[in-house]
Amino acid sequence: MALCRQIVCCRCGQSREVWFAASGGVPSICHQCLEADANAKKTQALAELAALPIEQRLSRIEEW
Repeated sequence: MALCRQIVCCRCGQSREVWFAASGGVPSICHQCLEADANAKKTQALAELAALPIEQRLSRIEEW
């Protein structure tokens, strides 16, 4: 079962509505901040891959 609460995000300081599992406890970071973090990590990972030579990129794809 999911619960919904109003929290003040410890990252952005905004009052946000969050949904969470009853067994997990109330999160301290809002979903918008978590999504922004995930997007930043994805962008960084893709930039690191783009910096690799083609041979290394192909080798990673083949390994995968």
